Amino acid sequence: MLFLFPITVGNNLIFTNNLIQQNTTSDDGLMDSAWPMFSHDARHTGCSPNGKSGTWWKEKWNIYIGSRCHSSPAIDNNGTIYVGGGVQDKCLHAIYPNGTMKWSFKTGGHVQSSPAISDNGVIYFGSNDGKEYAVA
Repeated sequence: MLFLFPITVGNNLIFTNNLIQQNTTSDDGLMDSAWPMFSHDARHTGCSPNGKSGTWWKEKWNIYIGSRCHSSPAIDNNGTIYVGGGVQDKCLHAIYPNGTMKWSFKTGGHVQSSPAISDNGVIYFGSNDGKEYAVA
């Protein structure tokens, strides 16, 4: 059995020896922020335009949100981080860029989905209570 895993390099995808050019049109509708949705953009490339190589990072902060987190964060153009809480917590959390809690929005189930932020600042996410939420 053969599996092909793409390697993302800039705006190109490389599958073995074949080069496939990605669509470079804009992601209309998404907030203009550092990381507005799961895997960064509408094409889910997972690539940041601000990437670095090597061990350049160090932990700046961490925050306890009350339970295990299954969602990936989304970041708005003010730097606020939105992430879903787990089974015990059942909230969408908004976290300031300095790592302090801004607010939490309680749902009826855990928030496993990763939030997406529209260009007008509405945060969309699903919950395991069977509902889709829009929070402004």
